[in-house]
Amino acid sequence: MNDRVIYRAIDGVAQRRLCELIEVAEAFRSGVSLPTGWQCTPIYEGRNMLYRLQYGSEPAYVLKCFGRVSLPRRIYYSYLGVSKAKRSYLHALQLDFLSGATARPLGYAEQRDTWGLLGRSYYASAWVDATEYDIHAHARGLTAPMGFVESLGRFIANLHIAGIVHRDLSPGNVLYRRDERGEYQFYLVDVNRMAFRSRPLSLAEAAKNLSRLASNRSFLVALATVYARERGWEQLTTTSALLEAYERFWLARLPKMAARYARRVYGIGLVDFARRYLGYLSRRTIATLLAKGSRRRGILEADAERFYLEYLSYEDISHTLRRRYGYSYRLLRPHQSQSTQSGLS
Repeated sequence: MNDRVIYRAIDGVAQRRLCELIEVAEAFRSGVSLPTGWQCTPIYEGRNMLYRLQYGSEPAYVLKCFGRVSLPRRIYYSYLGVSKAKRSYLHALQLDFLSGATARPLGYAEQRDTWGLLGRSYYASAWVDATEYDIHAHARGLTAPMGFVESLGRFIANLHIAGIVHRDLSPGNVLYRRDERGEYQFYLVDVNRMAFRSRPLSLAEAAKNLSRLASNRSFLVALATVYARERGWEQLTTTSALLEAYERFWLARLPKMAARYARRVYGIGLVDFARRYLGYLSRRTIATLLAKGSRRRGILEADAERFYLEYLSYEDISHTLRRRYGYSYRLLRPHQSQSTQSGLS
């Protein structure tokens, strides 16, 4: 069964370059010699792969290689939906036209078999210096450069005013650099999940979109202050809405990430962890129904805190659960300190 590759690019020159980029990346993946003059540097290698490619001293490019997905999803993307590579390209074109807030798109390619089923797909864009600098460190509350939060708040507010929504607005998908005047320039990546609306975002929509951008409460409050001013909204109302959405997101995320942590560190399977986690929830709930200061309530709260410190604290990176229930702050990762036997196991 012979595969064919479909190419779409901004022009004929770009399409030829796209073909070359894919050829070089596949040669690199296969461990064979690269075509003369080409350099290929992996940025990320997982189910999807990201490479920086450059020919001689010419401008560099970024190529994202989307891996194969499950058969049901292949069927969906092939006949009903749009591939991630194609969405990335179309969204980048629109985003670049509206705001210039992404690397200049080059094109995309899809590998399909005789029956039209999607295999690998590729999206290519220009390389910008910002590609190496996402906002993870600052979003975690580490010291941000002077003027950074101010500039980021204006950037996101302008996107929302224009109706532009990145559906995965996480720290790793916002890159930045400083230009020759020292001003911040921001770029959105992983743009296959975007929405372009004909109206500005409401407060509820904006809060939900911003909820995963920060894992540090103080950073989010500072960002909300700037954002509210740019939108002409009341600061306390805006900050309150953003913090509420922020806590909902991180609390909803916590069980899934804690289950992965328990499997990775302690070898606990999903079913076993679910049983322990439900036990934690029940003891936490029962404790709130008992009289404050009672011996039974104290025992249940201590059990709940031991479970939190053992299994949840490392993934509670926003400290939302710790603050809500007054749990102790653990400086070491749970598996770095002496393991305790939780009463909930």
